[in-house]
Amino acid sequence: MPIWSRLKSVLEDLRDRREFSRISRIAETYAESQPPGATLTLEQYVTRLSGVQLPTTKQELQFADFVSQAHSWYKHLPANPPGDPFYFYLDKYAGCDRLLKRDGTAVVVERTEPGFHYSDLPTQEYRRRFGHLAYSCESGTAVFVPTWPVSYPRDKVVAVPGDDGKMFGLPAEILAAGETRLTAVIHPGGACCTVCERLKSWPEESGGQIVLEKIAARCREMQDPTNPDWKKHTGSIGYSDPRLDELLAPERQRQKDEIVRAIDRVCAVISRQTRH
Repeated sequence: MPIWSRLKSVLEDLRDRREFSRISRIAETYAESQPPGATLTLEQYVTRLSGVQLPTTKQELQFADFVSQAHSWYKHLPANPPGDPFYFYLDKYAGCDRLLKRDGTAVVVERTEPGFHYSDLPTQEYRRRFGHLAYSCESGTAVFVPTWPVSYPRDKVVAVPGDDGKMFGLPAEILAAGETRLTAVIHPGGACCTVCERLKSWPEESGGQIVLEKIAARCREMQDPTNPDWKKHTGSIGYSDPRLDELLAPERQRQKDEIVRAIDRVCAVISRQTRH
C-alpha cells in the first residue's frame, strides 16, 4: 500500500476512534445524570400495563432460562448465597430499545434485528418467548454501541419507560414481590474451579454440607498436578466441568424456580389491583 494511502487509513482510524470515545463519554455521562423519574404508584403502574397480557407458565420458564445466561453471571455475581438482588416485573416496552438522540431526547422503539449484545433479541421474538417480562439488577456489564442514536441497556435500572421515553421507578409493591437473589451458580459457566473453590456455604434445599464437600473434593481433584488436565482447570473461569455442573444443577434449578416464584408474585399483585 502506498505511503499516502496508509497515512490516510491511519488518520481515518484515529478519527473513528476519537468519535467512538466522544460518543462513549456523552452516553456514559447522560446515563449517570438520568436517574428514574417519579416513582409510579401501583395504580399508575397497572394502568400503564393496560392491554398487556400476563405471561404464560411456558413464558415464565423460558424467561428464567434466558435470564440465567443473559450475562456472564459467573464473572459478576458472588459465588456464595444469598447472592445479589434481581427484580422481575412486567414492562409495556419489554424487548424494545430505548434510544438517546443527539438532541438529548429519548425514544422507545421496537428492535427489528438482533442487537449488539447476544441477549438483545428482536422485539417480536422476545415477546413471543417471554411476553412482557423484564428484569433489572446492578450486576453485570452495561453494553452499548456508541453510535447515534445510542441504545441503552435497561436491565441495569429498576424502572420502566413511558410513552415519551422517560423512565419511571417501579412501585414498592412490585419491587417487594419481584425481588429474588441469584449467585454465580445460576450460569453454566459457574461450574469451574475459579467459582466453586470460593464456596463457603450451600443451601440445604440443594444438598447442604454434603454437596459442598463433594464440590470441594472435585475442585481439589481438578487442580491436582498429577491430573493430566490440571492446567486446563486451574484458573480457567467459565470452563464448565461436567462433574461440577452435575453437582451445581440442583442449586441452579432452585434459583430458576425462585425467579418463576418472583414473577408469579408480581402477577398476583397486578391481578389483585386489576380487580379493584
